Amino acid sequence: MDATPKGQRFPKASRLLDRRDFLRVGRRGKRFRTPEFTVLVDRGRRTWSRVGLTLSRQSGKAVRRNRAKRLIREYYRTHRHLLAPGYDMVVIVRDAAALRVLADVESNFDRLFRHAPFLLRGPSDGSRAGGNRRTGGDGGAAPV
Repeated sequence: MDATPKGQRFPKASRLLDRRDFLRVGRRGKRFRTPEFTVLVDRGRRTWSRVGLTLSRQSGKAVRRNRAKRLIREYYRTHRHLLAPGYDMVVIVRDAAALRVLADVESNFDRLFRHAPFLLRGPSDGSRAGGNRRTGGDGGAAPV
């Protein structure tokens, strides 16, 4: 039996799985960079958000790449209620070795949301505000 509560699972419907979806997000999406990864964001065709992960061998050995994928999936699974619906995101990890604990992933996503507040649910949705969260030059995510 699965010990994860039903609302906190990471179902296939929440993942980008098809190559054509990855290509569409890569072609039409807006690009944001953080120190450890690049995120491509595009308006999806669904009413919920989905995420896809890409890691090359250059980002680290298999153990580190798999750990980075697990940490990003865990972050998305536990924080997707804060995300605005209808976006497809592709996370391209550049340095898997730098993502050792969940706090590393959280800090990268916090930087991302400072520069892409539209990805967060607004105050009218009853959760975290998606207003202007930009702070000074912290070397965070920058649109490209």
